[in-house]
Amino acid sequence: MIPALRIGTGFDVHRLVKGRDLVLGGVKIPFELGLLGHSDADCLSHAICDALLGAAGLGGFMEEMSANITSALSISKGHLNLKATTTEGLGFEGRGEGIGATAVALIYKRDEPIV
Repeated sequence: MIPALRIGTGFDVHRLVKGRDLVLGGVKIPFELGLLGHSDADCLSHAICDALLGAAGLGGFMEEMSANITSALSISKGHLNLKATTTEGLGFEGRGEGIGATAVALIYKRDEPIV
């Protein structure tokens, strides 16, 4: 039986611009630039929420990719979560020059108890 271990990662990015507040973790940071976004652009809070959603298995709705990967790994659907995000037009991904991916895995030896 697989223990109920779950792990999630979070990532968010926003552009620094003039005329916006810099808010991180809900705290206004005194700085001459702030973060641009369609929301409050709070990178820290958004990354934490993303990690929590991932750990809870409540990420994106990429069913076909998930089915392919769980089948290849012989794991159940509940043991994989896929999420997607944008880079708000920043970096090589934002310029349409490439695609980035981040993966996190939590593994354990089946014949040893997890303490």
